[in-house]
Amino acid sequence: MSSYCAGNSLGAIASGCHVQLAGYNIYERRWTPQGPRRQELVFLCHGFAEHCGYFHQLAERWRAAGFLAVGHDFYGHGLSEGNVNQLRSIDTLVDVAAAHLAKLKLEFPDCIVYGVGYSMGALVLHRMCGRSPQPPLSAMVWLSPALQPAGMKLTKRRVQLSKWLLPRLPNLPLPGGRFRPEDLTRSKETQEQLHTDTSIKQRVLYTRVCAWMLEAMLATQPGSITLPTLLITGTADRHRRSGSICRFCAARTGPGQT
Repeated sequence: MSSYCAGNSLGAIASGCHVQLAGYNIYERRWTPQGPRRQELVFLCHGFAEHCGYFHQLAERWRAAGFLAVGHDFYGHGLSEGNVNQLRSIDTLVDVAAAHLAKLKLEFPDCIVYGVGYSMGALVLHRMCGRSPQPPLSAMVWLSPALQPAGMKLTKRRVQLSKWLLPRLPNLPLPGGRFRPEDLTRSKETQEQLHTDTSIKQRVLYTRVCAWMLEAMLATQPGSITLPTLLITGTADRHRRSGSICRFCAARTGPGQT
């Protein structure tokens, strides 16, 4: 077992370990209830440039309510191996998430599983569910998802521009692509922790990453998967909406619940 972020209080009271998923050395972290545990598991997928420690405040609420919450650092993020700038598509992130979920389902075969994804994490969850006729989740929570809104007209142009730039300027930092803790939470304490977090490997969005992320967004239709889904977006602060998320998950009693 290893501590999560040395010298950083963000999620420091929890610990995790490295596991082999889809051929990569990936850091997994669990929030395990101390008392009676419900037969429900919350599967966490973080956003770009983050790590699963940013779910700590939410995960603590789930843990206190009896849910087992499990997350991992995406390839090239946090304490997991790799460089996200070397990826050619989002498939690597989806492969790792699918392998992790399959591992958890073998370990906890009787658990109902809910997926919670923030930004890019919601996109990964959606694409993972789209790979199978029978989605591996009973419900999803999307927190400011990186999905194409209905009527979005500029996505194709952005993809074409990013593809044109990719071979010419693959490491061009994009305007507006800088990691800003102020965009993630209104909590001043959490913002300061994010600013000083040494586990963040990628604080700038480059052309290479933008190309495959936009391509994945364009290829993903949010309404193509029928699952009970809670959408929290706009100016909503995920760190302050833990109560509504917990109530949504607690209301799902099985795969057929609507």
